[in-house]
Amino acid sequence: MAESIYILGAEDRRKFARLIAAAWSDAELRARYEREPRVVLSEYGIGYPAEVPTPPLPPMPDRWLIEAQEGGTISVKP
Repeated sequence: MAESIYILGAEDRRKFARLIAAAWSDAELRARYEREPRVVLSEYGIGYPAEVPTPPLPPMPDRWLIEAQEGGTISVKP
């Protein structure tokens, strides 16, 4: 049987990105996500269907690329 997938909308992707960033700096949050991902997703305002596997948190990159952009903004990329 094929697994179902769920595509996050733009706002939920931003919320998930905040969750990822928080988990990279908080080992307890990362451990909680591994134990009870739906609870943590809900705490970050992300509703996720019960029948779909939750997304894994990506590992923190070893290195970052920081670039200056036009208009004085900074781009940070793993």
